[in-house]
Amino acid sequence: MSQIKKILKYVILLVALYFFSKFLIYIGLNATYKDIKVEGDVPDEIQVEYAQATKVNGRILGKISNDEEDINGKYIKADIYNSKNELLGTKYLELSEINKNETKKFAVFFKKESVDHCEISIVDKKDENTEKLFEGIFLSEDLKTHIIIATLIYAIFFV
Repeated sequence: MSQIKKILKYVILLVALYFFSKFLIYIGLNATYKDIKVEGDVPDEIQVEYAQATKVNGRILGKISNDEEDINGKYIKADIYNSKNELLGTKYLELSEINKNETKKFAVFFKKESVDHCEISIVDKKDENTEKLFEGIFLSEDLKTHIIIATLIYAIFFV
């Protein structure tokens, strides 16, 4: 019976350590983000929830609603700038399959230094040349997934 209690204690400690480490990783990653300004005229259909950046990466999270006119086939254009108002990157997100009076979330993740502000707009078509120019800057997902996986691999092999 004592052997089972000992194993049960280890399992409970392992689960507690798992949740504690997830909590610390969450706090550590999100504490480094600082808000950046959203400048320009943001369309009424777009609501920006977070526009944040660290020294090396950032994210813009928001919602788009299809209330008045049909926005399917259009694009969300996200431009990021530094403090000197120099364009650092442009990302286009295609709007499709958004029904009338429906709201969907969107996210733009980027890895660029010294981002000060951004502009969000809706455009009818995207500029392929501009998108290709900045394609190495924008990510398909936030970096935290990669950091968590790297931390787990490190913990498995080196701890």
